[in-house]
Amino acid sequence: MTTARDVFDRLPAQREDPEFEDWNGSYKFDVDGQGTWTATVHDGKVEIHEGDIHAECVIHCSNEEFMRLFHGEQNLMTAWMQGRLEAYGDLALLQRFHGFLRSGARAGGEADR
Repeated sequence: MTTARDVFDRLPAQREDPEFEDWNGSYKFDVDGQGTWTATVHDGKVEIHEGDIHAECVIHCSNEEFMRLFHGEQNLMTAWMQGRLEAYGDLALLQRFHGFLRSGARAGGEADR
């Protein structure tokens, strides 16, 4: 996978993940040149929709930066502090971001690295 679109195309639109039990929140991923997706987590259930839907935490970045995050080559908080991406809204959700992407990779069949 080389693009955010590849990633989101392979993620199931709905799934349950025990890693997210007792957790509620929503992310909007706005990836330059790729699109916008919203992921909502509600007590272990994850739903992903393409399009610009209201979310509590918004992450805007380049495709290259998104793929570095997805593959675990870049820490989200470090990238944010370095100005490599924009994040706004409920910034406490940023702390759960990495787990969210890695969980999605497992659900989509991508092996953890």
